[in-house]
Amino acid sequence: MKFIGSICLFCLCQIAYAQKQGRALIDSLLTIPLHDDTSTINIYNTLAFNYSNVNLDSSLMYAQKAKALAEELRWSFGIAEAERMCGNFFFNTGDFDNALKCYTNALERCKSINDSLGLATNVSNIGGIYHNRGQYALAMQHFFEALGIYERLQDYRRQGNQHENIGGVYESQNNTERAFKHLNEALALYQKVNSSPDIASIYSRMGKLHAATGDYDAAVRNCADALTLYESLGNTFGVAETRRSLGSVYYEVGRYPLALLQWYKALALYRELGIQREIAGTVANIGAAYFEVYR
Repeated sequence: MKFIGSICLFCLCQIAYAQKQGRALIDSLLTIPLHDDTSTINIYNTLAFNYSNVNLDSSLMYAQKAKALAEELRWSFGIAEAERMCGNFFFNTGDFDNALKCYTNALERCKSINDSLGLATNVSNIGGIYHNRGQYALAMQHFFEALGIYERLQDYRRQGNQHENIGGVYESQNNTERAFKHLNEALALYQKVNSSPDIASIYSRMGKLHAATGDYDAAVRNCADALTLYESLGNTFGVAETRRSLGSVYYEVGRYPLALLQWYKALALYRELGIQREIAGTVANIGAAYFEVYR
């Protein structure tokens, strides 16, 4: 069986509220009194981003609220961010055509207001769509373009994101040496700025790559490290993805009961998030494991 992987979320929220993440940040934001102003748009967009790892329907709802209010106030930056959040929703539900429309709209808005950070983020997001479509040359073109902008901005975290994206393309092309090179560069940049969510993402990706090359012990260690971080951050999507990866590792070494345990846990989380493509994929994994157990 081919090692199971799935798309990761390449988009990063520009609005930060201390060190809170996931559900803790959502709960904090929901207590803030709202007014018809730009601060409310920022809150809606941040809720949309954080709900993308917890509940996709809620993510889209807040993105639409942000867009409506930003359009009412004629605030281009807020509109661009809301378009990007809508793009994230479509990306995570596998609707790449609508995701591309939203990211392109956001990109044009960012150009009109000379927002270099937003421009780079949407260029990267579009690269993610090309990656998932298997158009690797176009994906690389967009990721390296975004990397150049982030280097000029001296944004180390987002430089790490692009190295992670580039590593992901090399992984898809079965070039593990270059994939590990860029993933290690990303890890070093994330550690430089102590970005726990991104460190978790790298551990998870390295776990998948180690599994693909047959180093299952290293794969389990990386996935376990990622799982610990994702759980501490309240990142439901990250926990689900990592449990699915662990299940794949156990499947490959013939430990089917452990594979089923991880896949059933992942399935419950995907159902909570409402991500149909991951639900279908995980159900298929479970079926394959039962076939091996009972044949």
